[in-house]
Amino acid sequence: QRDWYARSYDPLTRTLENPEIHERTARGTPLRDIYTERARWQNGQWIFYGVEVHEQVAGGQVTIARAAQTNFPAITDQPRQLLLQNKHTEEMSSRDLRRIIRAHQRAGRTSQLAEFQTTLQHRYAFPWTCLMVAWIGIPLGMSIQRSGALRGVGIALGLVVGYYFLSNITLTLGGA
Repeated sequence: QRDWYARSYDPLTRTLENPEIHERTARGTPLRDIYTERARWQNGQWIFYGVEVHEQVAGGQVTIARAAQTNFPAITDQPRQLLLQNKHTEEMSSRDLRRIIRAHQRAGRTSQLAEFQTTLQHRYAFPWTCLMVAWIGIPLGMSIQRSGALRGVGIALGLVVGYYFLSNITLTLGGA
């Protein structure tokens, strides 16, 4: 019931940069979010530096605790386990993306949301492409003009290619 996210991992020093740990109950409700500047695997445990812990308490309240350095004995996930579960936003499920977005919003870390939100919105928007192509392409293909139906098909094809490039450009810009 724990998700790890980190900007980078150095296998030589066994150090994570900007790791985040999101813990939840068995029912999936948020339990604790841990944000740190750095974490190092030493002597069979994680040592966290620059820690900020957001703990869920009764009534939906969140308590925040900070520490310069600490460890959490209950967190026993080894580096090799984390590497096996390493996922990019494209590899995450929509449910995982929504969970990360909610955790970041609760913690007030909105500057790191762009890539997650862009990927999630793209997943909702992209399936509509087929409908939009049909909606625009059918009338263009059916129009009978002096230049023939080939002109309408060419325009529709140009619009589809333009939409595809524009979609990829905005997806890349949203993740930057």
